[in-house]
Amino acid sequence: MPQVGSPAAPSPEQLRVLAAAQARARKVYRAARVASFSGWTTAILSAGTLIGAILDPMALPLGFALAIIAWVELHGAAELRRFEAVAPGRLALNQVAFMCVLVVWAGWGLMQTVTGGNVYDAQIAATPQLAPTLRPLGELAMFISILFYGLVAGGSVIVQGGAAIYYFSRRRHLDEFIRNTPDWAVAMLRATH
Repeated sequence: MPQVGSPAAPSPEQLRVLAAAQARARKVYRAARVASFSGWTTAILSAGTLIGAILDPMALPLGFALAIIAWVELHGAAELRRFEAVAPGRLALNQVAFMCVLVVWAGWGLMQTVTGGNVYDAQIAATPQLAPTLRPLGELAMFISILFYGLVAGGSVIVQGGAAIYYFSRRRHLDEFIRNTPDWAVAMLRATH
């Protein structure tokens, strides 16, 4: 005998609708997993940068910027799991901000490298006979620094730019899910994720 007030079992039709809704939500859930991974990875990067600020105070603004980006990414992942329409755009803009932060940081590092001269200039001035040995090492260090900062800037344009495009493209899938899913099924999926 069923108890009074106990919920009724879903009908076969409701189960079919719910299964179809879950299938339509797959791309939205995948984007939420991508955002969660990106958010936690950025949070770890932020923590490492903030710890590194002990030795280099110039890393402090970068660490705080990365922390904000990580928070927005994790918040956006939660919004996607709740099927909130603002999430794809917010996540895409967050990736653009992330790209800008990394490009500015790389540009600053590149400028410091180029204007800083040879890292061994002081030793060469103190001991001129070391110039034939130290000058090529300094030039190699400068080349490696320029290559590193260039790869960070270029890689960020590709990775964060690609992620922004990916998140913008999820808006279509989210809209389709909301448009084709009954409110009760949306509410049930929100409750389970």
